[in-house]
Amino acid sequence: METTIVTNRPINNNLGSMTLQKLHTVLKDRESKELPDKVIPMSELRVDDDLNIVVPGDGSYQMNSWARSQLNSLLGLKFDRWFENTSLEEKAFELNRRFARATNSIKLRATSDFSSANPYIRSDGVIQAFVSPNFSVIPDSLVCELLLYKECHDIISASITEKTVSFQLKITEFDNPKSQSVGKLYGALSITNSNTGYASLTLDCHLYRLLCSNGMSTAIDGANLLKRKHCGSAAEDTMYSLLTSMRDIKDRLQMSVDTLNNSQNYKVADIENDIATIIRQARLSRKLAPTFIEAWHKEPMETVFGITNAITDSETHKLLELQPEERRQLQDAAADYMAKHVY
Repeated sequence: METTIVTNRPINNNLGSMTLQKLHTVLKDRESKELPDKVIPMSELRVDDDLNIVVPGDGSYQMNSWARSQLNSLLGLKFDRWFENTSLEEKAFELNRRFARATNSIKLRATSDFSSANPYIRSDGVIQAFVSPNFSVIPDSLVCELLLYKECHDIISASITEKTVSFQLKITEFDNPKSQSVGKLYGALSITNSNTGYASLTLDCHLYRLLCSNGMSTAIDGANLLKRKHCGSAAEDTMYSLLTSMRDIKDRLQMSVDTLNNSQNYKVADIENDIATIIRQARLSRKLAPTFIEAWHKEPMETVFGITNAITDSETHKLLELQPEERRQLQDAAADYMAKHVY
């Protein structure tokens, strides 16, 4: 379930009500509902007939969809496929049989926020994630606080899902006289964090193209400012690393602009093949390819830039109802594609 705080379309004039300070408040409130993490041997866990996770001496917890997919991996299940047309009792029996055989311990991350829960099932909370015992949280609100200190307040877009919190901040503007085809660009800082085991905290330079209405957003290879795993004293390490990583951000962004301009000089022989290759690298369905080919036809440039422009077309992402994580996968794959041809 995706909760969009701000529409995930770049440079939308309706974003005025969302500031970084307001986003910080939203995230702080969200974190205040989190329950204390629990490390427990998996063999001690059980599920009841409603498929709630029962923690001995504590209570029962529903699972959101991300936690359930993690449990599938932990127990070696394909929940929806294997359990199709089976009763809740049969599902509970199989899950409990596998829990009893487990030998590892797990950390449970849960919340008292029931917005993603089934209202017809009673429980004491909702499990957001099953993570390793050494998993260390980097609070999203802390990241916001550090960026407020750096005075990066202009939000382009932001979203919260069960897997990640992501948002983009405008840093600077490039008139870009070297390339009229690429046109004016916003240089932005893109932040993705996951306290549910989906991904590391990452900060990247991004460019938003303003010449046309497609809202192209792309990461450029080599423009990663920070990547921090959720382990050890992650939160404390992040404070220093995040602030120091932004010292040369404008120089990094200018290098990204130069790379984007240069990508127009590299011709592409097989448009459809290159689009399909990027989609495959992003680990998304090849069924998306015809829609991205249509996006390319809106600005049919037979260059690396033209391909990247189509793959990161926000209107196409919206049409396909892609999740923020899927959009990020496409942006990263497009950055790799550009690096392979331009550098």
